[in-house]
Amino acid sequence: MGSPKDSLLLEREIITMVYTKEIRIDDQGRIWRIGYKKMGVVHPCEPHRAESKGKSNYLEFRTPVNGVRRHCAAHRLVYQYFKGDIPKGYTINHINGVPDDNRPENLEIMTVSQQNAHAFRIGAQSARGEDNNNASLTRAQVKRMRMMHKTGEFSQLQLSEMFGVSAGHVSRIIRKVSWE
Repeated sequence: MGSPKDSLLLEREIITMVYTKEIRIDDQGRIWRIGYKKMGVVHPCEPHRAESKGKSNYLEFRTPVNGVRRHCAAHRLVYQYFKGDIPKGYTINHINGVPDDNRPENLEIMTVSQQNAHAFRIGAQSARGEDNNNASLTRAQVKRMRMMHKTGEFSQLQLSEMFGVSAGHVSRIIRKVSWE
């Protein structure tokens, strides 16, 4: 996977496809394929939806770029097309919590922590600890980590390496900010 800088460049390159009449982004945030490029020339085609649902229920747009099939999140393209660049350190949040509702008025920029707080507030994410599908640790591992730290034998950095999580995550677990 490329760096965020590479992703931004890819998204900008894909947005130029609007101006070359290969795709159209409508006011409902839908992306339509309206042309295809062959030998450097764009030929019109019958308009059809160009996004598809990815594994996480977000819509993705896939297209060849410089001979390589690339994909990016449709909501990021829609946001940038209608509202401009996404500042470094920010992500796109769906205000109503529906991951395939890419209407421009439903998209806003937030930090990841703001987005997580928003998801809990609207009930889009409620599972905590091991019940959360994204959990990287079990309850038993968290309990063991806390006990190991309490003895003073292991630093947070050592624990992060042992359990394969970031030192910041270890800190939140020890302070009981994460995992109750």
